[in-house]
Amino acid sequence: MSDIEHLEWEIEFLRKRLEMRDRQIEAMHQIGLALYTQPDMDSMIRETLLVALPTVEAEAGSILLYDTDRRRLIFRYVLGNSELIGQTIDPEEDLDGRASTVFRTGQSLLTLNTKDQGYNSHFDDVTGFHT
Repeated sequence: MSDIEHLEWEIEFLRKRLEMRDRQIEAMHQIGLALYTQPDMDSMIRETLLVALPTVEAEAGSILLYDTDRRRLIFRYVLGNSELIGQTIDPEEDLDGRASTVFRTGQSLLTLNTKDQGYNSHFDDVTGFHT
């Protein structure tokens, strides 16, 4: 790769990063508005998910909440595949799933490609949606 080609590649890379940063800033602005304009917690969480999806260029998304009585993560908010609402995950048994791992460790995970990075395919199998 010539010096000029390398510089062109680097400029394009930086342009894409800047576009992503712009989407993130806009998402934070929209989420901030939602915190003040939504009438209840459910609406705020749904709006946050709705704003987050285009920011990360995702087709679908979900927010799982932990039910302390059942000791399960429950798909509470889902965009793109409503069949998941109410489905549960046992975070103590599901050692491969990203949601369970995040819940157990308290550490966020960035998944760029679910085909290459471990995840629980059970819900894909049940719904036909490919994560």
